[in-house]
Parts: sequence; C-alpha cells; structure tokens
Amino acid sequence: MDESTGRQRAAACAFVAVALLVGLPVWLKTTQVYRATLPLWDIERLASSTVKVKVPLHVAVSSQVGDYRVSTTLQGLTLENREKWEEWEINVREMREEEEEVVKKHSELKDLTAALTMLIASPPGEITVFVCPRPHTGSQSQTRAYLGTGRGAVVWVQSAEGIEEAVTEAAFAMTSGEGEPLLAPSLGYDLSLTLLVPDPLGFNVSWNIEQGVEAFLLPFLSSLSPYILFNVTSQVVYCVGLGVRARYDSESGYHVINEQQLSHAISPLEAKLGAPASLQPQVHLVVYIPERETWPISLGRPSSHSLLSLTRPSAKIQNTAALLPGWGGLQVYNGELSLYNHTSLPVNITIEMKPVVEVFISQLRSLLGLWPAPLPQGMAISPLPAPQLLADWEKDTWLRRRTISTITMATGTLSSLANTLNTISNIVIDEDIGKQISESTGATSEALNLLASGELSKAWVGAADGFAAAESAFFNPSLLALLSFPDDQKFAIYIPLFLPAAIPLLVSLKHLVLWCRKR
Repeated sequence: MDESTGRQRAAACAFVAVALLVGLPVWLKTTQVYRATLPLWDIERLASSTVKVKVPLHVAVSSQVGDYRVSTTLQGLTLENREKWEEWEINVREMREEEEEVVKKHSELKDLTAALTMLIASPPGEITVFVCPRPHTGSQSQTRAYLGTGRGAVVWVQSAEGIEEAVTEAAFAMTSGEGEPLLAPSLGYDLSLTLLVPDPLGFNVSWNIEQGVEAFLLPFLSSLSPYILFNVTSQVVYCVGLGVRARYDSESGYHVINEQQLSHAISPLEAKLGAPASLQPQVHLVVYIPERETWPISLGRPSSHSLLSLTRPSAKIQNTAALLPGWGGLQVYNGELSLYNHTSLPVNITIEMKPVVEVFISQLRSLLGLWPAPLPQGMAISPLPAPQLLADWEKDTWLRRRTISTITMATGTLSSLANTLNTISNIVIDEDIGKQISESTGATSEALNLLASGELSKAWVGAADGFAAAESAFFNPSLLALLSFPDDQKFAIYIPLFLPAAIPLLVSLKHLVLWCRKR
C-alpha cells in the first residue's frame, strides 16, 4: 500500500468519525424540541383525588332544654342525604353564661337570633346553631327556627327529644344552595349595563345609572369582590330593538315574547351592544323600553308564573325579567299607561333605578348560582340591612360549591394539557410554562387539603391561583410555536442540505468497509 492511499483512507476515517461522532449529535441536539420537566405523576394523582369538604358545625344547647348529659347525645348526630363531598364535624357544648343571659332576656325569636349571633365570630365555612327552649310567653308564631345574617341560627325546641331534628333542619338550610351557575367559569367578568331605546323620537329616556350602581349594585358586588372581580360599564343604545315580534294576547292585554323568541335575539343584539377588549367573559344586563305600538310587553304569559321570571314569589315585578344563561339578563321597563297616551313627542321618561337594579341583582344571583335553597315550613331568615346584601352563610354555601368547581376545572385543564403534551411530541414546553403547570398543580393540591381541613377561605385562594395558572399555561401561545412543524417536515428540509455532503461520506465508508474485509 503506497503512502497516498494510506492518507486517503485515514482522511476518510476522520471525516466519517467527525460526521458520526460530532456532526450527528450536534444536529440532533440543535433540532431537539425543548420540553421542561412536568409533574405528570402529581397531575395524575390530582385527577384521581376525591374532593372532601369539612363543614364544622357547633351546637350550643341551653341548660333550660336539658342537662349536659342529654345534649351530648348530639355527638352521634349524622347528617345523611347530603352531598357526597361533605364531611361534618359536629361539636356540642353548653351555652356560656352570657349566652344564657341573652336567652332569658328575649322572648321573640327574631330578636333572640340577632342578639345571640352577635356573640360569635365564626370563620368562613363554620356555622353555629343555638338550641333554646320555646318560651311560654311572648310570640305565638309558628316559626321554630331563625337563620341569622352571620353564620349562626337559633332553633326553638319543646324538649331535649327534638334537638336533633331541629339542628339538622337548620344545618341543612344554611349549607344548601339552589341551582347551578349559568355563566362560563371565570375569576372575573365584564358587566355591561345597557339601556335600549328603540324609539328615541318618541321617548326621551334618562337613567341615573351611576347613582343606581353606587347605591344598590356596588354593595352586592363588593361583598363578592374577594372571589369575583367585576368590571362594570354602562351605555345607552338608540334605534335598536330586540329583533323579535311580540304576539298580542287579547286576554291579558300584553304583547308577549316567549323564551324561544328571546334565544334568537341574543346574537343580533350582542352585535349591536359591542364588547370591550378584554379576556374576561362579558355579562349583559339590558333594560328595554318598549315602543308605543308594542306596549306593554310581557316575557311570558302575565297570568302565569313563567320560568322567565327571576324574582321571588313576593316580588312586585313578574314576567318583565328574563334570564339568558351564559349571556346575561333582560328586563322590560313598561312604565305607566299615561306615558304612552301623550300626543306631544318626545315623552320624558325617568327610570326609577332602585327596582331596576334590584332585578339586576336577582339576575346576577341566578347567573352565579347564589340563591339559597327554599326554606322548610316554620323557618325564616333574618332581614338584611339592605336587599342587595348577602348573609355570611349564603356566601359560604356558594363559595364552597364555587371552590369545588374551580378545583375541578383546574384539574381538568391540567389533565388535558398533560395528555396533549404527551401525545404531541413537538410542542415546546419552556421553563415559564413548566413553572406555571407546577404552581397550578401545587396550589390545586393545597386547596384540596385545605377544603378537607375546613379552611374555606384559604382553599378558595389556592383553587383560584391553581385555576389561573392552569389557564395561563394552557393558552400560552408559545405552545403553538412548532405545532405546524412535525418531524417529517424536519427531514424534508434537512435532507436536501445533508445529501450532497452525505454521498461522499457514504462512498468513503463503503471503501473503508471493503478494505477492512480484505485485510
């Protein structure tokens, strides 16, 4: 073998070695999709976890009902037929001296409830039921239980034998809600208050919405501000109607719009109302001024209790408010007959804001799932200082369900994201996304533990943080960076570049193999 042939073979060996040992690893490393480490095992364990909520129930029994030995039988009280996720922690004690003094001073259940519940300062999630003897003098009302505005209730019993039934009824009433939320899950909403005036030439309508919001709506929204953020805006839209034709009902004298018609009015109406530049879901609450030709308007037959009516049975306004799940609510402001008999136009209409905003609050309660369950006969609720406020136990019941729902949504988002990332290998997972997923998993797991220990407020904070981080990670635009660049396209791009250099290397490799076989 001459010297030149040896050099050629040595050079071929060097080229092949550099290409395989240096070039190929560098190419694979530089084209590798970066994927941060994810807590997949924790996400899987979180998805299989069972939600448990501890509900602390404190029962204070007056010595006038029975001695302490009798009251301790309540320790065996079991609250059955309840939600599967509830775990009751029942603590029974005798009333303290100051509580016994209050019982002796008041013979009216309403006053007794207000006085006793002022003596307790329960954290969110806990409830206290005071068991008192029914007085022989004073009120002869059939009411046997009164729910306070805080986190306490008072029940009257004739003897120690009726304690368990009375306590159970009161505990159920203070922890039961009616209906599910009708809005898309979110930690905040854009609340748009709109006045629709389809005939501005016939009616000159004015509403002091700023005063109405500050005086009536703001206290309600403020009570929910630790859990939901509302961005409130208002507008007046002229020359826009509902886009549906009301049918005149000669029996009632109303022009009737039914529920099916309203469902068709949402899309064209929303296009005219506009939307802010926001990532939060928008909720529309609309007040509609009927035209002269269609006055008065009823949403459903006025002679019946329509499903569209949002107000309670004792409310004055019926069938003029409609609930539109997932979108918002509508109410019709019919006004007085004299306003529509004027011959000179335009007619001045000044909207009374209190009843209008009270309907807004009723609609928001229904959309958020904030109505308490109907009370059993013989039970009443202490009146709140204002109708737009909420009792503490009402908020706790709603917050319990909302926390569970938020944990479920966060867990579902994390599971979907983990499955997607495992299925599609060329999705980039940078450190920020990995951090958000880890934070969401940790916060959601902590919220589960806090719920199980009865710390409702802290559990909500953890659930909200976990949901926000999960949503942020799921909708991060960097996840789509290489989604349209699969592996087959990678080879389609690099083969034309590497093939001219690879052919000489392959030929050299062939000669080296043949030379090695000859030796």
